[in-house]
Amino acid sequence: TCLKFYSRKLIQKEIVNSCKNREVGTRFLEGYFGKRPDIILTKTDVLELAKQGISSFHVSEEQWKNPLITSVLEELHEETESESTSEPEPNKQIDSAQRTLF
Repeated sequence: TCLKFYSRKLIQKEIVNSCKNREVGTRFLEGYFGKRPDIILTKTDVLELAKQGISSFHVSEEQWKNPLITSVLEELHEETESESTSEPEPNKQIDSAQRTLF
């Protein structure tokens, strides 16, 4: 079972090492995904997720100083996309040179 597999100390250690400075996605046996972004910091994190019925971990390729900020970046990207597809309101046009994102 997944709980038996993820309860192994060596597996927990390797998952923690792989997750350092990375965003982690999780999937559960029932087929649903865990919240995003998520991080794994300790072997206890792995074990607790296993007890909750985790089936797999999905680790980003990118390394982040703060992996939890990825959701903020996604929200900014979505806002920028929706602004570019809608008509600008009068007196609220912003020159693209004035717009900055990180």
